[in-house]
Amino acid sequence: MLSRIVLGQRIIIVLSVYSAAPVTIIKHNWTSSRMKLYRITILLTAVLFSTACSNWIYRIDVPQGNFLDERDVKKLRINMTKEQVIYVLGHPVVEDSFDNDTWYYVYDMKRGMEKRGKDFQKQLILNFDGNSLVSVEGDFEMSEDFNTPLDE
Repeated sequence: MLSRIVLGQRIIIVLSVYSAAPVTIIKHNWTSSRMKLYRITILLTAVLFSTACSNWIYRIDVPQGNFLDERDVKKLRINMTKEQVIYVLGHPVVEDSFDNDTWYYVYDMKRGMEKRGKDFQKQLILNFDGNSLVSVEGDFEMSEDFNTPLDE
């Protein structure tokens, strides 16, 4: 005797020969397994292609603030007026709102891609006494003539 029972996605075939014990054979519906494999393959391919193309996307560098050249910073001298400093370096990015005698020149570079270098920041802090430059701090080397006023 041959009987066929369909349960969802699987077909179960039960064979029984007279008084012999029934034999059960389970046959999978391979189309659902193949579809799962196909979906996983498509997903993995898409993920691999999207990560492989990440180096192809051009990302720009983002500079912010005042770019200061070493030559310009070395032109600074003690007792320079604020107008003279603005002429040499340009206007500061930040003037302290509580102390008008402190100016901040900050330059920040965010690299778009790592192969062009690392991100960096340079700053220069100028302190004035009234209208004359008193001291300079920051990431730049000052010239040997900094302590010599322009008048001399």
